[in-house]
Amino acid sequence: AERAKGESHVAAGAVIICAATTIGAFICLCFARHQALFSIGAAGLTGMISCLILSLVLIPSLVERFVYQERQIDE
Repeated sequence: AERAKGESHVAAGAVIICAATTIGAFICLCFARHQALFSIGAAGLTGMISCLILSLVLIPSLVERFVYQERQIDE
């Protein structure tokens, strides 16, 4: 279980780097003068930030609650 928690920290770093580059691209679109590009940038930025937060907070807590709990019961 300790090994899996260490690996999740490595995965979190990769998720943050990947999300940061995508967020940067959506921020660039938010500066566009064309209304459609601006809307795509704003919607994508909102979605990407919320997905990043959920993937770093909600998913690990759900995995810890359900997956690790089941492993402890089986052992």
